[in-house]
Amino acid sequence: MMTPRFRHYEVDEKSKTKKPAPNKRGLYSAQGRGYVRDANGKQVRIYSPWFSDTNSRICRAKIADYERSDDYKAKVNAIRGIVPPELPKLQTNGEYLSQWFDAKFPKWGPTTRDVANSRFHGHVLTDTEFCSIPLRDLDLPHILRFIEGIRTSGREATENTKSDVLKLIRPAYNRAVRLRLITINPLSLLEPSERPKRSKSRVTCFSLNDERALIQYAETKATVFWRAFILVGLDAGLGPAEICGLRASDINWHTSTIHIQRNVVTVKGQGPIVVPPKVDSRERYVRISQTTLQALGNLLAVAKPPEPRHVFVTSDGTLWRGDTLRRAWGQMLADAGVPEYGMYTMRHTMASNALRGEMSKPLSIAGVSRRLGHAKIATTLQHYIHCLPNEADGGADLFAARRDHFLAAMEPAASAENGANYGASLAPA
Repeated sequence: MMTPRFRHYEVDEKSKTKKPAPNKRGLYSAQGRGYVRDANGKQVRIYSPWFSDTNSRICRAKIADYERSDDYKAKVNAIRGIVPPELPKLQTNGEYLSQWFDAKFPKWGPTTRDVANSRFHGHVLTDTEFCSIPLRDLDLPHILRFIEGIRTSGREATENTKSDVLKLIRPAYNRAVRLRLITINPLSLLEPSERPKRSKSRVTCFSLNDERALIQYAETKATVFWRAFILVGLDAGLGPAEICGLRASDINWHTSTIHIQRNVVTVKGQGPIVVPPKVDSRERYVRISQTTLQALGNLLAVAKPPEPRHVFVTSDGTLWRGDTLRRAWGQMLADAGVPEYGMYTMRHTMASNALRGEMSKPLSIAGVSRRLGHAKIATTLQHYIHCLPNEADGGADLFAARRDHFLAAMEPAASAENGANYGASLAPA
């Protein structure tokens, strides 16, 4: 049995005994420690991962749960020299990955399920040669051939797609190592030069002419639905899932703000469903212009019933499916004479224009991050740092101004003498 050991302790003044203490952030951190006898009867120390929580009892409970996990049992069996039963001779790499995927699938969220299902069944199981290899015989050449064979729509897949596929199946082989089904994760044998590298491409924004054409189309020829959709995307910087999740009760007509509380995503086999956003939405209030607010009011005025639950719905009053909305968006862009862009381009354009300060006062990176609803400001910097003005060269001007300010307080004669000596030192001999 493992004994919890906390990172911080304090002495109780009444009982004069030590008790767990939180750190500066109010979190208790504990690690389970115990002993296991190996095959020779020697005691070997075994540790659990560190667990943190605001309650010390929960840390103890997490350690107890860890003792019942497969990871802990695999460690104990490895120390004791207990070898798990041999795999059936007929079990192949594809059969093992399918078993792992079926066990992991219910634990994911709806969006992760949809993406993982597409990658696994579209890129992994379609490679029959890779799936027919016995799991114990899997080695580096098999992985390299699998990476080269990943294809999308009959063409070689991009480096980003290959990296995502490997990221999906890596935990499966880590589990196989813990269960001693294989000795080493074959993906860890890849050299840095052999691993697919994700490209750090910049986000796509509307060009100035395309943005002008889209706004002119929204104000002159677009339907009430598309006018509101375009203005909300370009003004508030919302993604398509957030726009479709907007309800009439989320609009504050007095303060010109909208409250972002939900997303609408399409799950294979279920259709469009409402899910909470990735980050806490209790403080996600986005201020919009009066023009955008008026467009939302016009959309609600023509909707049937007068106060629908969701603002942006189909003509039948149902939630938009992702593929249906993308087709309608593409048709709208064609009518507006704008090249093919994704719906997220409105969000990227808003953020880029806000940071550059085009036609208005620029916003700070923190303000844009809050408007976009990013949980960390590092996410905003990662995508939009190229939009910030290059102020590194201004450091020389700043130093020169401060130097002149300090020298101005000196006596005029001393200042002139120093300047003459400095100029003489720079003159050629």
